[in-house]
Amino acid sequence: MIISLQDAINLLNIIIEPIFPDLASHMQRTTYISLSLARALELPEERVRNVYLAASIHDIGLLAKKQREITADNLSNENLMFHHEEIGEAMVAGISFPPEVQSMIRHHHIHWNSQYPDEYPLDNHIIHMADEFDLYLRKCPKDFIVNADEIINVFLMAHSDYPPELIVTLRKLSQRDAFWFRLESQRLHSVLKRITPVANMLMGSQDFLEFCLLISRIVDKYSSFTMTHSTSVSNVSCKIANLMGFSLHDQTEIAIAGYLHDIGKVHIPLAVLEKEGRLTDNEYALIRKHSYKTLEILALIKPLKRITPWAVNHHERLDGGGYPFGLTARDLDLPSRIMAVADVFTALTENRPYRQGMAAQKALTILEEEVAGNKLDGDVVDIVKRHLDDVYQCVLRV
Repeated sequence: MIISLQDAINLLNIIIEPIFPDLASHMQRTTYISLSLARALELPEERVRNVYLAASIHDIGLLAKKQREITADNLSNENLMFHHEEIGEAMVAGISFPPEVQSMIRHHHIHWNSQYPDEYPLDNHIIHMADEFDLYLRKCPKDFIVNADEIINVFLMAHSDYPPELIVTLRKLSQRDAFWFRLESQRLHSVLKRITPVANMLMGSQDFLEFCLLISRIVDKYSSFTMTHSTSVSNVSCKIANLMGFSLHDQTEIAIAGYLHDIGKVHIPLAVLEKEGRLTDNEYALIRKHSYKTLEILALIKPLKRITPWAVNHHERLDGGGYPFGLTARDLDLPSRIMAVADVFTALTENRPYRQGMAAQKALTILEEEVAGNKLDGDVVDIVKRHLDDVYQCVLRV
């Protein structure tokens, strides 16, 4: 698998947008402003790429906070913002990003000090200015281009702690109609895809696997009921694939499918996902929709074509009684069957807020009943049975 870094960023935005649309919009507009400043300053291309990457995920730490709503109104709330930079830096620590990107995420709220102008790199101040400028714009009249001079003047009067070259550059950008038109665009994600400086930066399966860990953390934190589910399914499915003799490359791609299998849940209301009692027919229909939503999301990213069925088919069953397509044994390849077993085993054995996880042996008994009912693959379940402790550890260690 080869996937562009821009496709990975697009996938991240697609997942964040249904949960926190204002935050997704803020990160996209901050990215556009940062990129515009970096290019207008004629920074070397490597620094432009790093600024773009850091701006794209600069507020990722907010997603780790137990916050039900992140709106344009509370993006400036000190309690919400407290320590989100450090959290963001920690969230991306395991991903193969340049150290400069991690530093910019960690220090994107630092203020420029004229007495110590070189205390932090200019690139950090670019993201700081872009971040604050977008938050300011959200309180301004929508006709940006008509009020451009007033907007810039009032902003810079209230926010003067930036390097002089940034102030000059922002004023120059404000004279370009396209700068404002793009900021007002409802399709800014498409604009960024066209002008991105990372279009030719490619990730192999292993690098993308690391990126998917970040995605799975976001999906799992959406609901406290499944706080580590995607990570556990990834670990369990990869372990089973290893025990069944899959190549290292295929194991990695199966692990990626595990991380992404539940991304469609971001489209399901939390009240339904976290309901403890019996679901109504309408609520159960909403739950069943999540795997189809996973398909809709992954279909937008062409390099993920191979692993998409593995992620989507985790609720399909050999007898045709699963969803969303009612596939049967002849339609389901081995990775899809592994994913189904990994999902059931993880769901049974992981802890939830309303119950303790089931003992591994009891979960195995249920898996064997599903095999007897022609629901799950017997060969896959037999691997789990023969290596039960090893597979169970994949859930416990998360």
